[in-house]
Amino acid sequence: MEHPYYGNTHITRLHYLFPITTFTNSIILAALSVIYMLLRNFLWKLRKDRKLFEGLEKEPFWKKILAILCGCKILFRKVEERPFYYPLEDIREIDGQTKRKLIIFPKDEEREEILDRLSLAVKNKKIGNYIWASPGLPMLVFITAGFLAALLVGDLIWLVINLILR
Repeated sequence: MEHPYYGNTHITRLHYLFPITTFTNSIILAALSVIYMLLRNFLWKLRKDRKLFEGLEKEPFWKKILAILCGCKILFRKVEERPFYYPLEDIREIDGQTKRKLIIFPKDEEREEILDRLSLAVKNKKIGNYIWASPGLPMLVFITAGFLAALLVGDLIWLVINLILR
């Protein structure tokens, strides 16, 4: 029996493992978002010719790596305007000194408080206009993309294995 073609893509019959294929495809696509973040941060660094962690030099190396992998430098006003961006840094006044720190696991309920502190710091020119933030993409976006990939390409893991073994 001949399998149907859709554009340039060969579609095989759907089988009982299709939901698992959709799920694994969505996990792979979600993991690939790390590459997007790395590329975005690299391009920001090239365009702006500034340090990525200006003012955050004393933060641990592991926090900086996680920030580069799951967040990006973005204009503060965009973080304020778009509720799906979560700030990955905070600022506090401690003993008359301004202290910035990276927050790798932001809590939704603290978002507004952090934004208020950052807004005041930007207005008072204690920090620049760019801050670290993470886009909060719902897994449903990746599940939809995984479903479409399963329909159009099939199992991405199997595709990669076949490409390696050929």
